[in-house]
Amino acid sequence: MPFPNIFNWSMTYRSDSDIPQPYGKIQRRLLKQRNPEEQCNKLQSNRSKLVAWTVSNCSPKLDRNKVAEGLANLLPVDVYGRCGQYQCPWKKTFLTHVCQKHQEKMYKFYLAFENSLCEEYVTEKFFNTLKSDMVPVVYGLGDYASIAPPKSFINVRDFKTIKELADYLLWLDRNPKEYAKYFEWKEYFEVIEFARLNIWCDVCEKVTKERDTGWPEKKTWGDLRAWFLTKIPKKGVSNESEADGFSNNGFIRSEPACI
Repeated sequence: MPFPNIFNWSMTYRSDSDIPQPYGKIQRRLLKQRNPEEQCNKLQSNRSKLVAWTVSNCSPKLDRNKVAEGLANLLPVDVYGRCGQYQCPWKKTFLTHVCQKHQEKMYKFYLAFENSLCEEYVTEKFFNTLKSDMVPVVYGLGDYASIAPPKSFINVRDFKTIKELADYLLWLDRNPKEYAKYFEWKEYFEVIEFARLNIWCDVCEKVTKERDTGWPEKKTWGDLRAWFLTKIPKKGVSNESEADGFSNNGFIRSEPACI
């Protein structure tokens, strides 16, 4: 339902919301972490498996499932959850981050595939994996390069074919020093999960600002559904490094918002 002219503000993961609320964010550490590469090298000696994936929606129509299936034909992919043959020690939980505590002890990569291909839709699948000791292999329409440091993830869309992606993962598996480079960013940055974001503080701040300035931006949203399913307008492109410490090249969007 569009709910025309009922709501004044929007609060979603999209950057063009009145109050943007992403599923997580990455920020610079106040104190430099001890060498994460050294920790990674210790972990590699104990990890013999390559790729893990936890998934509960088994529909073969989903693009992510087709990509995962193609990858599994070229290298070992262990599938956990309702759609796989593996289960976490805690069978009653479907929380991905809980299962990852078990998986990160055995696997080097994790498929952080989104179940919906919508622009800027980057969920806890990505941020939780970044916090783990596995490298996220991402598949979605999020602008990952603008929200995460270089060499912190591997994007399926950067490869021409699934075989090219599989060959790269196998190459990293054979080259520990190259694999370890995907953890160097942790020395300077940390992941803030959704639960730790100041959501209601952001709401209060906006209410206070609007009230103190006489409510200059009075408005109501027309067709929320149309807005949510329409592409985000292109913003200016800048090649300059931002204050957060990694490159942000703006937002280059493509139609439609979801595919």
